[in-house]
Amino acid sequence: MNVLRQVLTGLARLPRVVRIIMVIFSTLMITLAVVPWVDGVYLESFYNTDTLMLPALVLTIIGVLVYAFGWWLLIGFAGETPAPRWAIL
Repeated sequence: MNVLRQVLTGLARLPRVVRIIMVIFSTLMITLAVVPWVDGVYLESFYNTDTLMLPALVLTIIGVLVYAFGWWLLIGFAGETPAPRWAIL
């Protein structure tokens, strides 16, 4: 338990640039992980030549939401140091 607290505190104290890179990397991984699911649902249910951009728009929205959540968790806003939260892991 104490070791986990130290890991969380260490992640929260990393330089801001390192934390930004971590959030970007995790956002890309999560977005790429949901691509097959979004494409599968789209091809099965919504495929139409008029809606070809729909999967890209859905994935963009998912990516922005994940990035914003990661920014809030790991980077914080101006003048604040993020708290070591369990959700960081």
